[in-house]
Amino acid sequence: TAAAACERSGDWQQALAILELQSDRHDLEPSIVTYNAVISACGRGRAWEAALAVFAKAQSTPPLAPDRASFGALIAACARGGSERWPIAISLLEELQKQNLRPNLAILGSLLRSCEVGKSWAT
Repeated sequence: TAAAACERSGDWQQALAILELQSDRHDLEPSIVTYNAVISACGRGRAWEAALAVFAKAQSTPPLAPDRASFGALIAACARGGSERWPIAISLLEELQKQNLRPNLAILGSLLRSCEVGKSWAT
């Protein structure tokens, strides 16, 4: 898909434009896979705030529900977002578990990277 191509290239601005275009069309509602690709593209582009906004939009768009890949992409975006994002990453892990989803090794690795960047590995 176009969003997946943006994810691979890290073109988060184009990914956001694609999501907006799809959201505006009633005959082409974006799937959770599209949202995940856009979250990941934002993370690769170090646009963690945009990734967080896309995640929130997915949460508030019935019948979509963020899945493990959604949480993983956002936690990875937090790891790339700088030293002050580790509390968000930890709260996302807690939310993931409240949703009865299990973190995989990639998610745990991103969480550790986020804490390492924030020098908060001992919390």
